[in-house]
Amino acid sequence: MATGALELDPASPGNSHNLAVQLFLAGRFDEAIEQSRKTLELDPTVAVAYSVIGQSFSAKGMDREGLPADEKYSELSRGSAMSLALLGYTHARIGERSQALHAIQQLTAASKQTYTPAFSFAWIYAGLGDKDHAFEWLEKAREERFTRLAYLRQEAFWKPLRSDPRFSEFTASHRISAVASGFATKASAHPVHQALLVRLLPLIERIEVDFLV
Repeated sequence: MATGALELDPASPGNSHNLAVQLFLAGRFDEAIEQSRKTLELDPTVAVAYSVIGQSFSAKGMDREGLPADEKYSELSRGSAMSLALLGYTHARIGERSQALHAIQQLTAASKQTYTPAFSFAWIYAGLGDKDHAFEWLEKAREERFTRLAYLRQEAFWKPLRSDPRFSEFTASHRISAVASGFATKASAHPVHQALLVRLLPLIERIEVDFLV
């Protein structure tokens, strides 16, 4: 569906980004990186394209290689919560614990001024290997009904938690399943969703949402 939309409007940054997201969710990380770079050729200000690049590198176990994209994402999104979370996660994964903890401090400060997704804290704690805090914040994200929870079983970021019995309990009790993930992926490919994404693209870098809008 996303490929078809892009063929109909190859100059659309929104359609290009939507395809990159679906490639990422399918585990086709090299293609997601390539497609995101094409998005940036169409519009170099699309912050979320850098997010997909950074996350794709991390999913491949190449966290350090993804760091420049993470930093560009944070710059263009004006330090959005999700960009700080991705930066914090990456710093944690490459052994820069103090910088990961600094990202948590930044999120904590931001939360006193504006809505800051609990998911963003959970992401960094997962990178740090702090399972107790990661599950604590995932539970808060569930209370917020944060949509990206539907992808927990797909995304590589949560592998450190999957051996913990709490992960299976969490995904089962809150219906965060492969079925939910598949539904969410299909929804993101819907033509109406794509049309909305194109209209919202200029606003994406100004609102704190995850890259799977």
